[in-house]
Amino acid sequence: MSNENKEEGFLYGISRIVLFNRIRTNLLYDIGEWGYFMEKRSQEGFTLLEMLLILFLIMAVISIAAPRFSSADGVTRTQIDAANRVRIEGAVELYKMDTGVLPQRLEDLYLSPPEVKGWRGPYLDEELVKPTRGGEPYELDERGKITHDD
Repeated sequence: MSNENKEEGFLYGISRIVLFNRIRTNLLYDIGEWGYFMEKRSQEGFTLLEMLLILFLIMAVISIAAPRFSSADGVTRTQIDAANRVRIEGAVELYKMDTGVLPQRLEDLYLSPPEVKGWRGPYLDEELVKPTRGGEPYELDERGKITHDD
């Protein structure tokens, strides 16, 4: 094979590649005005369909995750309520050991009642409220136990 034939074969191969790339590029731009769509799209942002798809995906994730968060909140409030009840009843026992009588009201555990002798409190740092009842205070019965009004 001569040098000329090699050069012609090489040029023929290059010309076929260039021609194929031009045809492929023209087809992509001609099918559905793809070139115009891409130019316009890069300037304007997302399409309505893309926005609706993203919105749908976000709503699906929220609908899966929301019940888990609300149930965790309920469990936490129940645990806080149980801990508050134990704390108050422990403070009532300490009050009874120091004074010999049961407190008449919950405020006696953190404020010194004037009519009671031997008070060495405060037995609670603050007034505890029910986390499950929208901030209602706890109430004591005549035995010094927290009333269960559930």
